[in-house]
Amino acid sequence: MKEVGKNIKYAHYANLLSTLIVCVMTVVFYNIEPFQWNLFKPFDILLPLTIICFVELMIFIFFLKLMLILYDKEYKTPLARKCKRDLVIGCAGMLLFSIIPYGVFVGFWKTYDELVVCAFFTFNISSVVLYYVFNWRTLSKCRLEGNTKLECTVGSFYIAVFFIALIASSSMGLQRLEAVIFANMLYSLTHSYSLLSLIYVLSGKLTIKVKEVENCHVECGEEIDTIREETIETITKNPSPSAPELTEEHEVVVADSITQKTRSTITQCAICRLQYDENVEKRVPRILVNCGHTICHGCIEYISSHHNQQMIYCPFCQQSTIIGGNIGTMPKNVGILDLIR
Repeated sequence: MKEVGKNIKYAHYANLLSTLIVCVMTVVFYNIEPFQWNLFKPFDILLPLTIICFVELMIFIFFLKLMLILYDKEYKTPLARKCKRDLVIGCAGMLLFSIIPYGVFVGFWKTYDELVVCAFFTFNISSVVLYYVFNWRTLSKCRLEGNTKLECTVGSFYIAVFFIALIASSSMGLQRLEAVIFANMLYSLTHSYSLLSLIYVLSGKLTIKVKEVENCHVECGEEIDTIREETIETITKNPSPSAPELTEEHEVVVADSITQKTRSTITQCAICRLQYDENVEKRVPRILVNCGHTICHGCIEYISSHHNQQMIYCPFCQQSTIIGGNIGTMPKNVGILDLIR
């Protein structure tokens, strides 16, 4: 299985390239002198509408991102679910923002050139913003696994659609045929890479990078250390008037309170952040025998589904463990279950 997260970047780069090409063509064909105030003179009517549409799209994109951030903060969305959601929004949005101007190109080529150019810039620039808001940082936290067979299928499908469009447009005249050819030159890469990435994400080909999982453990460890230091410092500096000096017995009490904090972290899966539960099959803590790490039954099922549940790569150390299609045979972590009881 190869890593295909770069497909989203390729769609973004193809979008930037097509934007640059149309920008140069606009300057050449409209004889616009660079750095002059008459840059948008041909678009006096549609420019205000274009600006309004662009601003509305920006408001929608950033408002959606803000709502998702607040939701994640409130409900503590697991990292895997958060990455998948953001990539779906980003890839689907980039695909949609390339389909709309594609349709405008085909429908209004050489009849309403101003409308074509304005729609092109509005949605292409919005697509760039969408990429950096939803996809850019997310791609550094996860990886997409793909295969050549699916890529060939999507490529063949797109080629078939292109030839069907050529045949249909040729019967409508040379002007429509030119529109289809030019639109495909601008958007073929963006369409194919965005669609392919969206299919990979929706089909569950996404895994969290080991570094991000380790960061979660580091954050939990730092939080426990902070609680320990603050508790001891508070008891040391602010004892009650009638209380004796801090003794070993007090330190035992402090250690017990810290143990309770630590226990709540240990008794939840480090991947999905859900509490372990012996009575719920998907929440049972199971040990990966080749490396000794523990994750819940549900996460093992999800991660191993990429390999037909025959084996699993540990999300912490990347060592492989043979499952043989039956996760229930993997040993339970009795120590964690004792803590829960």
